[in-house]
Amino acid sequence: MNITDVRLNLTHATGACKAFGSFSLDGEFAIRGVRVMEDKEGKNFVAMPSRQKGDGSYEDVCFPLNKEMYHEISEAILNQYTQLKAIDKSSEIHDKETKEEAVSKAESTAAEHNASKGKGR
Repeated sequence: MNITDVRLNLTHATGACKAFGSFSLDGEFAIRGVRVMEDKEGKNFVAMPSRQKGDGSYEDVCFPLNKEMYHEISEAILNQYTQLKAIDKSSEIHDKETKEEAVSKAESTAAEHNASKGKGR
């Protein structure tokens, strides 16, 4: 089985969940509800879809049955997460520069307007 499509959304939240999404196997079977989580040491890992049982504990709804498949899925999802983080970071830098340029332009326009206004009545 091959992971043919990974779709993630960044959460931009301060909690442990950094992204959530889905992936597909061989383009024929989709799994929704996977999450990229961050542990207390700052390492990222993939959490499979789960549900809460009556006693309050959680159990995975679907999961790989061997280590090789687990690592293949985790690697594909974490690679996609890394790419999204890089794109998001460059977008933030661009947005910040654009905002600074807009503020600078507005300030200079306001200064020009005030200079040409005259003394008033």
